[in-house]
This record gives sequence, C-alpha cells and structure tokens, in this order.
Amino acid sequence: MSKITVAVCDDEITIRKYYKNVIENDKDLEFVGSASNITECKALLADVKPDILLLDLQLEHYEAGFMILSAAGTISPKTKIIILTMHDTDANLFRSLENGASYFLTKTISDTELVSCIKSRYYCVEQEKSKLENRILEGGINLTNENKSLLYFITMLKNLTKSEIEVLKDLCDGLSYRQISEKRFVTENTVRSQIVRMSQKMDCKNIRELIKITKELKITKYFE
Repeated sequence: MSKITVAVCDDEITIRKYYKNVIENDKDLEFVGSASNITECKALLADVKPDILLLDLQLEHYEAGFMILSAAGTISPKTKIIILTMHDTDANLFRSLENGASYFLTKTISDTELVSCIKSRYYCVEQEKSKLENRILEGGINLTNENKSLLYFITMLKNLTKSEIEVLKDLCDGLSYRQISEKRFVTENTVRSQIVRMSQKMDCKNIRELIKITKELKITKYFE
C-alpha cells in the first residue's frame, strides 16, 4: 500500500523540521517537501501534488494562508489541506473551511493527534469518494470531474435540510451572512457553520463554488 504523501508550509524553520520528523517517524506517511511562503508553497503544490498539506495561516502576512487556500484548488485539486495555527478563532475556522480547508487544528495538539488527523482526513476523503461514485452509478448519473450535471445537484439537494436550502437561496439572492442571521434570528457563527456543512454535503470545495453552480444551473427554481 502506498504511503500518504505530506507536505508542510510554515514560515518557522524549526516548526517545519519538527513536522518533518513527526511525519517521517510514521510508517504510513511520507514527507515530500516544505515551503515557507506563498510562492514556495504554490510551487511545491504544483510540483509534488501531495495528498495532504499542513498549512500555517499566517506566513508573510495575515492573508497569506488564505491566499494559498484560494489557489490550491486550481494548482492541486486532490490535495487536502489541514490548517495548523496558533490563531484559533471562530473567524479563522469558518473562513478556512469556507475556502476549501479539509480540517482546522491548533499547533498545541500532540504528535499522535496530528498523525491521526492526517490519516483520518485522507481515508475519510477516499471513503466518501467511493460512496459518492457508487451512488452515481446506482442512479445512472454520468459526470465528469469538471462538469457536474443538473440532475446530480438536484439529487444532492436531498441531502440538505429545509433550513439549509432556505439559507442557500438567500445566499444566491445576494444576502450577507449578517442579513441571513438577522432574518433567521441566529448568530453569524451559526450561519457560517451551516454554510460549511452545506458545502460538504453538496461535494463542493467551498461556498463560492456551490453558489456559482447553483446560479449557473438555475437550481433555485427547484426550491419552490
């Protein structure tokens, strides 16, 4: 069985070396490179296309990690990104997941927890992919990776609750998180959490992709 390939992006060399050691000490993992900034990380993703990227949010500046997240889906679509940060805030959590991160951890976790998370995210993704492919075959829905059909998304809508569908419609209508929270009498964090779950249920990398596809395929008419 092939090993899970793991890369690291952190601006601290001691942290990069530490994670390298943790990865190399596990028989199921393979360390395939490290980066310290946006440019190096993009090049690493393009060259190696690791299964997992451990990414620090704050590199050259506060937005650096989010910039990498935004680009990673195009550069290496199959790479799953685990955020490792000391800035453990709700805003960072939700923003990371909304922009395609697979998981969000603090740097205070143990080596055992980190290795466990790497494996669980990798194998969970593979299992979910397998289940999705089986459902597609059973339903007779033909897809390509780049072009998901209308029938597919209508079918996937069944995974959403009534409340989630209402939130998706509000997003497509241009409402902000704050406006949706006020409309539904809940906090913005509750709305953000719900939106992250919706993206995952609909097999989309982030909420922007979900809204884009929903609008392009005119799925909102099926909400009525």
